[in-house]
Formats: sequence, structure tokens, C-alpha cells
Amino acid sequence: MDISLIIPAYNEEKRIGDTITKASHFLQEHFKQYEIIVVDDGSEDKTVEIIRKIDDKRIACIALEQNCGKGRAVQVGMNSARGRYCLFTDADLPYRLESILKAIDVFQKTHADVVIGSRDLFKDKPDAAYPLYRKVMSMVFSTYMNVVLGLGITDTQCGFKAFTYEAANIIFPKLTVAGFGFDVELLYVAKKNKMHVGMIPVNLRHTGDSKINIITDSLKMMKDTVKVRINNYKGQYDK
Repeated sequence: MDISLIIPAYNEEKRIGDTITKASHFLQEHFKQYEIIVVDDGSEDKTVEIIRKIDDKRIACIALEQNCGKGRAVQVGMNSARGRYCLFTDADLPYRLESILKAIDVFQKTHADVVIGSRDLFKDKPDAAYPLYRKVMSMVFSTYMNVVLGLGITDTQCGFKAFTYEAANIIFPKLTVAGFGFDVELLYVAKKNKMHVGMIPVNLRHTGDSKINIITDSLKMMKDTVKVRINNYKGQYDK
């Protein structure tokens, strides 16, 4: 298996079919063997029904019984992935699928263990405007996170991340954060295991119907950052 693409989904009946179609066409064009794993995070609409109607053995649907959070959905998908490279992106495909090829190029040229998308590195004008208040909140969170955890990464929350199979199997079984703060935890675990983290610039295509509440979710992520420190102190990531 060349590629495993993980897509967490929650109440995505309006676009999940189109997302899978676009992703399938792209992967089929560039790879001999691939799989798309959609992890439904306890949707209350017809998301699961739509996915399971697609007659393609390369597309799998894992349905969680209740809404657990994006972090848990990605973790479940990654723990089931078989690809040499395992990636995840959001259900609205906010970043161009060509980012997959750029990530693999970094893997092959630098022997990176993890490759993450960074909106900060994209120097051209993005396809979609990123609201100023979200930029400010992102900057505040990144500063706080780097003080607490010392990751040295300015864009931890980008929804595009890729891993070698080996790195994914070290990182994801150890994760404890179920919500949006899981990005920080997985990067901390990668750093603790002395993994090489590469970065690629990604172009934000659209902001979509964001499910993030910029105030409450930022506070939760800050709390999760402290949880990561406590977990480390207790030896959670050494198991």
C-alpha cells in the first residue's frame, strides 16, 4: 500500500461524496495502491450511509458510536492505516491535494518521519482570506504552546499532516487528546522520539463551514497543552 489518506468527518453529508470522488481520482492518478479511510465521528446525518454506498474496496468507513472529537477520529483512522505514508486532511479539502505529492517529495529527499503543512510558509496570496481574528488567536495560541512545550513550530493546527508508517505507529497509539489539541500532542510525541519533522507551504483554498469556536476551542487547546506536560511528567509517552 503506497498511501493511506485519513479523513475525519462529522455531519458531512453535503460534501463527503464529492470529497471522496476528488480524493479518489487524485490518488488513482498518482499511485498504484492507496486507501481512503473516512472516520465518522458520531454523525447525526447521512454521512455514513453515503460513504457505504460507494462501491470501491479502496474506500473504508469506520463509524464511531458517538462524537468523540477530531483527534480521536484521526487516531482511530491512523491505527487502521496500512500505507507506506499515512496522511490526514479535513473533509472539506481546504488544502490542495497536490500537497500530498509535496509531502512525499520531502519524505524521500530528507528522510523525514513527519511532514506537516504550514500556512505561514505560503508566500503567495492564498486562495481564501484567513480572517484577522483567527490569525491573532492562532498567534497567541502558538506563542503559548511554544512556551509550554517548546516545539518551535509556528503552525501546529494546520489540518494537513503526513507520517511514515513507522512514525504513525509510534505516535498515534500514545495520544490521549480527543479534541483539536491533538495536533500539539502528536508533534510533542514526535519531538520526544527525536523524529525529523519537515514542513511544506500549503495554500488555504477556502475556510469552509468551520466547526471551531475560536474562543472556547482555543481555551480547550490551551488546557490540552498543559495536559500534555502532565502526561509527560507521568511517563505516558514512555510506555
